[in-house]
Amino acid sequence: MNDERVYLSEETKSLGLHWIQRLKKEINKNKSIVKPKVDGLKTYCSDFRYSRTFQIQSKRALMHR
Repeated sequence: MNDERVYLSEETKSLGLHWIQRLKKEINKNKSIVKPKVDGLKTYCSDFRYSRTFQIQSKRALMHR
């Protein structure tokens, strides 16, 4: 039996939902910042003669930010 669900009050639930919404907003904001960077990186890599490994490394570096 799941007894844990009973102990969650309405207030806690709404707080949790609010926290998730705030997190989603933050993630979307970060995505909108990162996307132009990635697109810029793609054109930069295609314009100049960079190796495939450089492209992969730069993408990984962006992901870790």
